[in-house]
Amino acid sequence: MRGEAAVRCFVGALIGLWLWWVRHDYPNSAQEMTETFDSLMNNGTWPPDNTPRQ
Repeated sequence: MRGEAAVRCFVGALIGLWLWWVRHDYPNSAQEMTETFDSLMNNGTWPPDNTPRQ
């Protein structure tokens, strides 16, 4: 059950963010949206660290 709950939370967050992005006429680049989502889901950090990676 835990795995399924985690997957549902992840997918729900992704779809919710995508719908917000589309309904607001793409206010940010796809790259920025991806980095924001990854930062929140993987690291739990906000705002995302936009420093270049080496």
